[in-house]
Amino acid sequence: MEVTSKKSTRLTVVLLALAWISSINLATVATAEDTDDVSTSNSSLMREAASNPTAEDNSFGRSAAAYSSALSEGSSSVAQEAGSSWTKLQISPLALGSMPYGTFRINIYEHSANLLASTPESRKRYYYAPIALLEHISVFSLFNNVTGVPELRFRVQLWHDEIEKKITTYTAKLLQRKVLQEQVEVIPFNKVILVTTSPSKDYWPSNEWIPYQFHQSIEFQLTCNEMIKCQQLEKNMRVNPYQFSHLKLLFSLDSQTTQRRETVIRVESILSGEMMSTLNQRYPNKPDALLTAQDEKRLLTESATNVIVDSFDDSEVITSTSETQIYSMLKDMLISARTTIKDQGDEMWESVFWNEDNYRPDKATKTWNEIYNKLDTETQRHLKEEFSDSNSFSLSNEVRLRIVKVATSVSASWSSSGLTESEAIDKFYQETKNSVQWEGEQFKPKQMDLSRVNLNDLRDSQNYQDRSVRVSYSMAVLSIGINFAEYSDAQSNSIIFQLQKQVDDLKTSLNVTSTSLKTSQDVLASRITANQNRLTSLETKKPGVYFNVYRNSSFNVQNAFIPFQAARLNIGNAMNIGTGVFRAPEAGIYAFYFNGIKYKPSDGVLTNQNGATTIAFYLNEQSIGRSEAGHSAEEGTLSYSTIVELKAGDQVKLKLVQGILHDSVVYHTRFSGALLKGN
Repeated sequence: MEVTSKKSTRLTVVLLALAWISSINLATVATAEDTDDVSTSNSSLMREAASNPTAEDNSFGRSAAAYSSALSEGSSSVAQEAGSSWTKLQISPLALGSMPYGTFRINIYEHSANLLASTPESRKRYYYAPIALLEHISVFSLFNNVTGVPELRFRVQLWHDEIEKKITTYTAKLLQRKVLQEQVEVIPFNKVILVTTSPSKDYWPSNEWIPYQFHQSIEFQLTCNEMIKCQQLEKNMRVNPYQFSHLKLLFSLDSQTTQRRETVIRVESILSGEMMSTLNQRYPNKPDALLTAQDEKRLLTESATNVIVDSFDDSEVITSTSETQIYSMLKDMLISARTTIKDQGDEMWESVFWNEDNYRPDKATKTWNEIYNKLDTETQRHLKEEFSDSNSFSLSNEVRLRIVKVATSVSASWSSSGLTESEAIDKFYQETKNSVQWEGEQFKPKQMDLSRVNLNDLRDSQNYQDRSVRVSYSMAVLSIGINFAEYSDAQSNSIIFQLQKQVDDLKTSLNVTSTSLKTSQDVLASRITANQNRLTSLETKKPGVYFNVYRNSSFNVQNAFIPFQAARLNIGNAMNIGTGVFRAPEAGIYAFYFNGIKYKPSDGVLTNQNGATTIAFYLNEQSIGRSEAGHSAEEGTLSYSTIVELKAGDQVKLKLVQGILHDSVVYHTRFSGALLKGN
């Protein structure tokens, strides 16, 4: 662009235009430090110039007004040169301001027509970037029977009414004039996609754009190599969602164009992967290594993702066809041969890569045979059936509980990884099911098809030739990292989601146990109603202290206060999970709720009082309530709920007076509470 005027004010306009084009090409959200001062002053400068276009000696005013008008009408040579989606949206990519919200900030933009003097204040429009807030309570894993792969699904909140109210107030303060909420809305993109900046060999996001237009939240998914990986991801995302800060959302318009360019597959991208590093460490002096089909898929997926991350910017999304092309090329480069292993000797198993040594088929079959020989005949039959069922991704509760009773006598290290015995047994089943089978009268390793990876070729990087590949990709307009709930409103939404999940769990429990627990149906139904009432109450009251903890193993210590093993929610950190003691952080009215299930004597488990189980609710050192499941030959439910007024420092806890609380990974034993009204 040629500038003929010698006046510095006109040069400023041109520099602003070039800054606009540069910011468009970046296609990312500017940080708060970059945008607060610069974008506000730039917008104010142009607005001031546009408001005074008639002054003869104000060349800057005339240039700014002409530039804004041309941009608004879509005929400016600058706008045509930029060819940007921001121009098509007619939104200035220079942020007007950046509003703090919890631990992150939200950029605010304005319509290009706002810069025109002819635009009345009531017609000016303001836009804000989607908040991309992870709803970690919404996460769940499943096996997709249509695609035939395990998936992790979760929702990400993009906007809500409370956000718009706060942004309206913030914008009015920023501009020092009245702004109505009707003038503020989220940027109207058409497409959104989930990407990761940290490649993983165990899971990956879909590379398909999702239609988006003013949805408050959207469900995304990660695809896993194995069901157990999705289940572990689900638990991690619920307990510590900050581990997923590498996830990002990209936004674009329907009018985006597909571009093509040549990229290079370099050996550095392959060697930097976690799995390739592990292979080189495990086999430092061997020319090659043998991989199972599952581990071959892990290696190729991680390597392909590394190539894509190394070759493309965050805002560039390659097509699924090009992704498949890169995957196939890597397969030809890395896999030198295939072989079928029939020999069952130790030397053969030593040559095959395993993530954890205990899951090697030869060692796993020995463990399963020892467990099998200690089980009763009925459980043995069920275990064999579950190994033969291709749709079984987890042991049934009954089989798992019976295995837990004999597992310690087989191995004392089931919980060495930090898992409970029940969780470790289920993981062992999932990790070994594809390599172990029941044959004749015992478990034996399956015949395995393996792939040979040529490690020597990769180590000798001088002889390795880079491979070129031509790929198709599209550009995103905006890139936003996943944010997390550190804000009071978001915390209130989380407890609402949690209670809704508890309502759904209780409904499921009601259906599953209807045949064996007929007498408990009314109790469960009333608990569902009570939780729904609490849900409605919390939606309006938005408490600042609440918790939801649970156990996933049985508890039988008589006259002892009940500890818990994990928390789905512990806002305010008032609940000590290890001791099971809740200490009120402030005075006020609190609601508490407990539920559990007792063992039935017909299981052969000895309990006090011929099967009776009793829990007591304690306020400080005084028992103020009890719940009992009586002398029944069947399972029985225990529940207790109350609303009490507490002083700051008061302690609330539960004591097992007699009996045994039955539990497993189903989490029957739950304790939750919330501050309803503070004093």
